[in-house]
Amino acid sequence: MLSFRSYRMARKMLFDPRTLMCLSQSLLVLNIAGNGIDSIKDLSCLKSLTQLTCKDNQLTSMKELSRVFGAMVQLWKLEIDGNPVCTKPKFRDRIIVMTTNLALLDGKEITETSRRFLQNWRNMRDLRKRQSEQFEKEALPPIRTSEDRTLNNNNGSSSYHDRFPESGAAVNGTPGHEVYEPRNMFAPQNSIMRMAENNQNVLKHVF
Repeated sequence: MLSFRSYRMARKMLFDPRTLMCLSQSLLVLNIAGNGIDSIKDLSCLKSLTQLTCKDNQLTSMKELSRVFGAMVQLWKLEIDGNPVCTKPKFRDRIIVMTTNLALLDGKEITETSRRFLQNWRNMRDLRKRQSEQFEKEALPPIRTSEDRTLNNNNGSSSYHDRFPESGAAVNGTPGHEVYEPRNMFAPQNSIMRMAENNQNVLKHVF
């Protein structure tokens, strides 16, 4: 058992990684309360730790706690109150979910029923998140770039003029242009005008 408790908050406690590695398989109980500590990431190597007291410090990161407590598979007692992280929503529930065998949290017992309920809740939440992400990926249409359109044209995809050759020709001779100039729209009117001109010429010769 190791206990380090400081009543002077002028300096925070720092961990020596080499010392922690030497104690990783033998240390069972650790008390580091009231030492101005803002990170316990170095404690993740303490695989055999069963009891941890880290209250009244400056811990703020839930992600860090998740990584550290997730590695402490033997931990059954935890005292962590008095840290800024404790004010986050559903703090107690999240701590229970991220630990494996925790039975006592800040002096309150954790029942197996409540643990199973919270684990099922987390699994359902993660499932909904994955389903939502998958739905968003399937709902988004593929983004076509100018290179894709050029590739499609080179692969023989037909343009409007290819499918309707009698409707018109591309303006300025540009293939695949969306604006077309009709060819035969005024053909009947042109024929009527030519017939009228011929009739006028015939009348001139007669009279």
